[in-house]
Amino acid sequence: MADMVAAGCEDGTVRLFRLGDEEGVSGGLELVKTLGPIGSRVTSLSWASTPSGGIGYLYAGTADGTIHRFDAKTGRTDGRMTLERKGSATSSGSGNRKNERVHSVLEWSDLYFLLTLETHTADVLFLAVSDDERCVFASGMDHKVVCLRRLSATLACEEDNGSKGVWSLAHAYRAHQLDVRALAIVHLSKSSAPEHNNVGAWNPNRSHRDGSANLAHREILVSGGLDTKLCTYHVRNFTEHRPKRIWPFPYNSVVSISAAKRMLLAQHRDKLELWQLPTKSSSSSNSSDQLNDDDAQEGNHRLLCELNLNKEGGSALVCSAVSPCGSFLAASDVMDLRLFRLSSGPSPTAGPRVEKIRMTQEATQSAQLVCFTKNRLITATRNGLINIMTIVQPNNDAVSKKKNNNKSNNSSAKLIDIEHSFRYCEDVMKVEDNYEDELIGLPFTGLKVSSDGAWLAVSGIIMSLVYSLDSMSLHWKLPTCSSRITSLAFPPSSTLTNRRVGDDSTLVLSSVDNKIHVYDVEAKRLADWSRENSENFPTQLRFRSDPVVGLAFRPEMDTTPETMITTNNNTSDTNVVSEDKSTKQSLQVVLRSHGFLCFVDLGAPIPSNARIHPPSHLAAKNDVARRLRHIEQKKRQMKMTVKMLEKKKAKDSDVVNEVKRLRSNSIGSEASLTDLTSLRERSDSLNSEGPTDHASLVTSTSTVEEEEEVDDFNRNFAITLKYRPVIFADYLSHDEMVVVEEPWLKIMNKLPDPLFRQKFGT
Repeated sequence: MADMVAAGCEDGTVRLFRLGDEEGVSGGLELVKTLGPIGSRVTSLSWASTPSGGIGYLYAGTADGTIHRFDAKTGRTDGRMTLERKGSATSSGSGNRKNERVHSVLEWSDLYFLLTLETHTADVLFLAVSDDERCVFASGMDHKVVCLRRLSATLACEEDNGSKGVWSLAHAYRAHQLDVRALAIVHLSKSSAPEHNNVGAWNPNRSHRDGSANLAHREILVSGGLDTKLCTYHVRNFTEHRPKRIWPFPYNSVVSISAAKRMLLAQHRDKLELWQLPTKSSSSSNSSDQLNDDDAQEGNHRLLCELNLNKEGGSALVCSAVSPCGSFLAASDVMDLRLFRLSSGPSPTAGPRVEKIRMTQEATQSAQLVCFTKNRLITATRNGLINIMTIVQPNNDAVSKKKNNNKSNNSSAKLIDIEHSFRYCEDVMKVEDNYEDELIGLPFTGLKVSSDGAWLAVSGIIMSLVYSLDSMSLHWKLPTCSSRITSLAFPPSSTLTNRRVGDDSTLVLSSVDNKIHVYDVEAKRLADWSRENSENFPTQLRFRSDPVVGLAFRPEMDTTPETMITTNNNTSDTNVVSEDKSTKQSLQVVLRSHGFLCFVDLGAPIPSNARIHPPSHLAAKNDVARRLRHIEQKKRQMKMTVKMLEKKKAKDSDVVNEVKRLRSNSIGSEASLTDLTSLRERSDSLNSEGPTDHASLVTSTSTVEEEEEVDDFNRNFAITLKYRPVIFADYLSHDEMVVVEEPWLKIMNKLPDPLFRQKFGT
């Protein structure tokens, strides 16, 4: 019965379907039988397994508060249970939904009612059960996710309820702002489990009292609400770890820029917006050596054009990109890929002229990711192909002459066709024999080309590969990281002034555990920087719940003042943030997450503690308090050690006095000479080791605060929390960065009002 699908219907029936690939049916569903009707519309279904592991029963819940049990083999109803109904139905309108009905969580065994637990102040919408059936999770309209835990039988009167223990409310969280409509138990394998608390705030250095760290690590509860957020919880350690939020934004950014034309492309569901970024103000300067997020000036970005690409019955856009030169634009949905040429408009104030470029049928197949090089368009398709297409850069003179050409001349233009295709799925199966045809359809997570156009890096769910665009062949399979790869990028050639880091073949990757990995693609090895610093990242970065999802490299330094442009997706204001100049030309990269930005200099030493900006932020204050507690604790430990050593020296000073006494009173007897020799050896050892250890401890005590002061002056791995949630971040030049954020209040204003809750004292 593992290939069966049950569907509850409005007419009170349950229809059973068999999955495809049986009896001549391929890739579809086949209706097997219809169960019921059972009196009212079916609102919920659940399969129940037998002790042997097979499917034994199908439970169906109806709108009239009745639960029916069907035998999965015969399809007959062999049991039913009618629940208690309280109050009237609750309206699902967009207004304030007050508490009209109180729902409870019930427990039964063999369809015998056991108990009722009042856990919510509104309707219970979803339930989930842990693998060992000791924890039940419930969510509802009151934004709450509760955990019901069954205590052991020794703490309860098992003979009273026959439930092998009593149930109690363990804990509840309100991580969502609206109804929690879905719960799911996710099982993580050991190979895919993160090394830290990015999922469910798990800390490997923390011991678990129940000795089930591995099981708790592999079993995660995920909740989804109307507020578009996902939250993760630990099943076994539900009360010990707070839920972690997953932002409702894609890892691959929906924004791209053309630094040459200072244009920004924003992707929406069915349209594209092309914006003109403001020019850099010459009056903005900062002579300070500190990163100052508050020193900002406002600018204006102008909407150049808006492309509505939605067809009749069309689907949402999947990916889009603008070329670095600003002359081409590509967009794709699940149906086809479209390529456009951008040319100057009739006047400087008018928007660009957009012309669709004709492509062959094979070249227009749907893409998951697109990227541009100087003369190529590269797409990653749904069927696992990496298509390389050559495009011709437009000439201004040729474009002006073509304005007077007729349509017949335009129709004779050469179509854009595929130059070469890499078969990612086949290449993966060549490298690893454990994968089969199910690789087709898996999403790509990254697609980047080196600055010289020689290397193409592709990352997917399974592995990351590097292709040579010169020989059009597979070059290298990147080593498997400890966590999933979230983004990858090649630094621009203008930043490669520090040859200790790499050259055009340098590839930088980020992973879910907030680590960055630097590879030398041409030499097929891990770079020296990663070998030396792979485990030295600051704790403020490694243990953040938001994973790094993007990389932005800083171009070569110029003589202009450094600024950072930040764009608010909700308004038309552009902020220019001052940033200090670095005199050392080394590879610098910004790690982008939806919750923070981290500035990394690969040529500077890595501090033990990262600075958090702005200082007034609650996370920055908590981090300062934590560091102060660490300093005081370390100083107390060293002072206690010094006192113990001083007591030891005072105690052993009696040994020195005893040596002098024996030496003065020695008459030459054998016993006194033996005692004198042993005491002299002990005294010599104290004189040689004791003062040295004491001096080193005193020095260490005085340098604890000095080490912290050194970290304060080290700007490497500085983290800013001012812009969140961050959709996009990249450099326009050495002293300009574009940051696009999506205000959370803007999203909440488009959602229905939350459930009304009477607050205390009102």
